[in-house]
Amino acid sequence: TGTGAYIYQATYNSGGWTGDLQAFVIDQNGSIGATPDWSASHMLPNPSARNVLSFNRTTNAGMSFALDSGGGLSNFDSYEQGLLNMNDLGVVDTFGTDRVTYIQGDMSHEAYLPSTAGAASSNTQLNHGWRSRLAVGSACNYSVVPYTCPTLASYSSGPTGQLGDVVYSNPLYVGAPSSSLADASYKLFALNNASRSPMVYVGGNDGMLHAYKASYYITSTGLPAHCPKTSGGTPVTPQPVTCVGSTTLPSGTEVFGYVPYATYPKLSRSEEHT
Repeated sequence: TGTGAYIYQATYNSGGWTGDLQAFVIDQNGSIGATPDWSASHMLPNPSARNVLSFNRTTNAGMSFALDSGGGLSNFDSYEQGLLNMNDLGVVDTFGTDRVTYIQGDMSHEAYLPSTAGAASSNTQLNHGWRSRLAVGSACNYSVVPYTCPTLASYSSGPTGQLGDVVYSNPLYVGAPSSSLADASYKLFALNNASRSPMVYVGGNDGMLHAYKASYYITSTGLPAHCPKTSGGTPVTPQPVTCVGSTTLPSGTEVFGYVPYATYPKLSRSEEHT
């Protein structure tokens, strides 16, 4: 999957049921790089800064999968609210607001928490004992109260564990549309979208379809690299003029996640330990 110079690999870890999407460079000889050029788990934003979307059937409109301004569930229709307030056994526990923030990536109600160095420790905060999404390193420091998270992740922050495992879903690269079809209306569509920013889409067992930024530029050796160009995790100046796609968000950053209506009955299973 990809541009012909990248291969995108989705992964899962059965030890904690976490996942990742990684981009590996393929050189001119067909050899695949030993380490990924980017990993989505390194680039996941602060849970409250993620753009997670869903659908409200009462209003018949899209919505943010997030708490409302008062910290409640009014963004969701009554069917969704009922399911969010149930555990996986169908028992009402009224933890709906905590369940929403957990699905967004908040780790404060998990049984164990990672520190910035990746060491697991018991969660001394009031919590629900939910499944711990441990990882080797974390962009958030949950070892202090109140915990701190950066607004934006970086290539040097280390992976987080909030992405669900990817099983039975293949990454799909979508770039500029091809203009080779003869249909006039499609040629116009291709022309109007020639500068469409590359994306990679994949479904995860965290109840979401994920959309990741897949911008790249071609180096002097003819190989692709992530945009923006960085040094020590910090963007350099000037940036390559050959970057394909927007550099507003770094390559590998989640642009949005989408929670389909059909997944609500099983969302509470994501917090279970097995």
